[in-house]
Amino acid sequence: MHALDQRVERVTDRVAKAAIEVRVRTVQIPTIVKTFLLPGLVTRQARLTEGKRALNTRALAIVN
Repeated sequence: MHALDQRVERVTDRVAKAAIEVRVRTVQIPTIVKTFLLPGLVTRQARLTEGKRALNTRALAIVN
């Protein structure tokens, strides 16, 4: 029973990490497109906010 619990825990962690990764990529792609293709639409403040968000996401990924 203990081995089954451990396996379920590992699978659950993998699914959670995959869901987080999908969300990060979903937000990242439009931001990159806006930055490189339409640079006038992204203000300095928006870039700073996105940068902080990316750092927080990386910190969460490192912790997990």
